[in-house]
Amino acid sequence: MIGAERACLAAGGTVLRLAGLYNINRGAHNFYIKKGEVKQPSNGVINQLHYDDAASACAAALVADRQSIRSQVFLISDGSPMTRYDICRSTLKAFYYQGKSMPTFSESSGENSLSKIGKIYDAKVSSKVLAWQPEYSSFDAFMTSNS
Repeated sequence: MIGAERACLAAGGTVLRLAGLYNINRGAHNFYIKKGEVKQPSNGVINQLHYDDAASACAAALVADRQSIRSQVFLISDGSPMTRYDICRSTLKAFYYQGKSMPTFSESSGENSLSKIGKIYDAKVSSKVLAWQPEYSSFDAFMTSNS
């Protein structure tokens, strides 16, 4: 993936790094709810982006001023990272997941546990340069709209 990004940038292209993609039945939330037991800590942070918002970010890049985005990497997310626990809690608000249960999480305190918490995207610059905003301000907003 990095090799493809480097080739794109070297040719003057633009790279959009998309956060974890989701819709009502695809994404990390669906995996967690179906799995029932998640072997990761509940406080792990996930950056997310609805599939439709990913498409609109790509469209924004296509019409943006070429010189302002040339050979740049943009982080694209909804700007509202959530923990695994909060993702599952929001998921259960949606009608589609009615009757499903909250999964359990492994709360490991091993030496690598901090590395499993995740990174938080700061997509403000990307949104500004591309003149783009996601339709869904957060995963929770999307799931609440489907309740």
